[in-house]
Amino acid sequence: MLDPAGAAQFEQAVATASTYDGAGDARLPMRRGADALVEICAFLNANHTADGTPRHRPHVELTIAAESLNAARCCATTLDGIVLDHAATEALLCDSVIQRLIMQAEIPVSIGRSSRTVPVDMFRALARRDQGCRFPGCDRPVRWTEAHHIVRWSHGGDTALNNLALLCSRHHHLIHTDGWNVKLLPDATLEVTTPTGQVLTSHPPGTRKLRASPGP
Repeated sequence: MLDPAGAAQFEQAVATASTYDGAGDARLPMRRGADALVEICAFLNANHTADGTPRHRPHVELTIAAESLNAARCCATTLDGIVLDHAATEALLCDSVIQRLIMQAEIPVSIGRSSRTVPVDMFRALARRDQGCRFPGCDRPVRWTEAHHIVRWSHGGDTALNNLALLCSRHHHLIHTDGWNVKLLPDATLEVTTPTGQVLTSHPPGTRKLRASPGP
């Protein structure tokens, strides 16, 4: 139960985090509210002020066997033993810190250096180009977004601007589900193909502004 002030804060937060994809958005109000709660959690995890990794990324720890990283449908396990499906696993792997842990007879024997899939400077360059979620029709600003590998990182995709696009948490998880395909063209136009074969496009506002700027 929430008091009136708390209820007002809660309702405003859900309204702020709710997204609408236009006439093709068939989600029921309850589904959109639940998606908004996930967005709120993802936003807090990505922007909390406690000491941590660069860009204050969320501290959701997953365990994945090295040999399964290149599998077509790799799955991870949380520290609480919850198994995540391949879509959730691959979405989290897109922009994360990877820690190598060497095991021997089920006992940890070595911990390698952490490596970040999207370095801070590269994320800033990506933010300048995309300026928010690149899913067609979405207006989420940069602070609500995550870096997505077009060719998936777990499948050998490069961590480079020509293989990255910003997506909000909901659309990031959506395009990792079966039937969705994403292509980034040389001019940074993003093409999203839906499970029904419809092709949606978005153009990078940062690129358009740079082209429109007069030269020295």
